[in-house]
Amino acid sequence: AEEYEEYFSSYSAVATGIGIRVASVSGRIVIMEVVGGSPAEQAGLLAGDVILGADGVLLDGNNSENLLEDAQELFAKEEGSVIELSVDRSGKSLNVQVEVREYSVRTVSLDYISYCGKRFAVIAINSFDYAAPVQFKEAVDEAEKNADFIVFDLRGNLGGLLSSVSAMLTYLVGDGVKLAEIVYRNSSDEIYSGENANDYYFTDNSVGRIEVTLNGAVIYNSA
Repeated sequence: AEEYEEYFSSYSAVATGIGIRVASVSGRIVIMEVVGGSPAEQAGLLAGDVILGADGVLLDGNNSENLLEDAQELFAKEEGSVIELSVDRSGKSLNVQVEVREYSVRTVSLDYISYCGKRFAVIAINSFDYAAPVQFKEAVDEAEKNADFIVFDLRGNLGGLLSSVSAMLTYLVGDGVKLAEIVYRNSSDEIYSGENANDYYFTDNSVGRIEVTLNGAVIYNSA
């Protein structure tokens, strides 16, 4: 039951922590992603930063066989705690203080680049969680007003909910478009835009659902 709850919580729009995803690279803890809207982002941490230690405790891959577990233990503080990280950024040493707290996860971001006299809106989608459809709609609406072209960047996307993918594609293509076909051992299902795909996956009525209207609007409910 605990793992089940953690699984669905991982797709919610709210998290508690500092908001980084790390990996062990050549015996060092490297930040692979700073979650949008997180305390880590507000503190100025960047992907590629190397975390040398936390609260005076060094993270040394030469003296630890479980470096990732050591790092996760140091980051697992109670809400309201402040962690002081020792960071190496391209050879420069930094001390960064990050608060452990609840924050709203931002999984869709919008940026602009200019190329050959045209303005491109780059909408990066990090995962398909519950918050992604609303954030996606906001980004597309803004991009259509301010750019000549839109690029959807899915590099490093962590996956997520088919219902969120359906909602986002519905906003782009309208209803009634075949999005996917799921082939089981003895049967198959087809997913069309404008439909609520949650019913294929969720039977627990306490889990919030996403419904997509025919014009692409996203509606949240708890039934």
